[in-house]
Amino acid sequence: MTDSTNPLPLVSVLISSYNHVDFIEASIRSVYAQRYPNIELLVVDDGSRDGSVELIQRLQAELGFDFVAQANKGLCTTLNDMIARSKGLYIAPLGSDDLMLPERFSLQIPFMERHPETGICAGGIVLIDGEGKPLPDKKQRHRPARRLDFDDLFMDRKPGPPAPTLLFRRQALEEVGGFDPTIRIEDYFVELRIARAGYFIDILEEPLALYRVHGSNTYKNRR
Repeated sequence: MTDSTNPLPLVSVLISSYNHVDFIEASIRSVYAQRYPNIELLVVDDGSRDGSVELIQRLQAELGFDFVAQANKGLCTTLNDMIARSKGLYIAPLGSDDLMLPERFSLQIPFMERHPETGICAGGIVLIDGEGKPLPDKKQRHRPARRLDFDDLFMDRKPGPPAPTLLFRRQALEEVGGFDPTIRIEDYFVELRIARAGYFIDILEEPLALYRVHGSNTYKNRR
């Protein structure tokens, strides 16, 4: 997926996996199904005890992505470590139980390139169950495109960006020091800091990811 001669910006996808053996393969393969041609994938297993490591090792042998298995460090520390090792101008964390839709980066990267004032670009999500089936339409979240500044986010004036679709401009993420390991709602806090630094958060209307709703979710996406 990575091509050093490609003029398109490199996107670094970061997957921190923890006890998601039933879902991690679909997440990884959704990255390789992207139509955007310049992507690197970094995967870290953060102390799983469910056979995830062996499965990811088999996928690594097949697909060739960067993989590290480690004792549990927690999500924020693991993401910061991966950011430090990654090379992309854009950073896309992905939950190890969620999936990207194929057009995701083909929509987000051109938007970010046209809008240097945007620190984070996100999009719509489709809610799915543990078997990958879409939830009934009445449970889906159909929301229009929107732009958020700090006040919009802090005062909850507009719906925030769905976590599975977050695409960070590396410059903005590094400017605020990455993710804070002392904060549990890590995505919301880093969004606030990036918006406070003067960047906008733009959310596209198009669905960009599948968000899995199941019993072992580590947190519930509130967007």
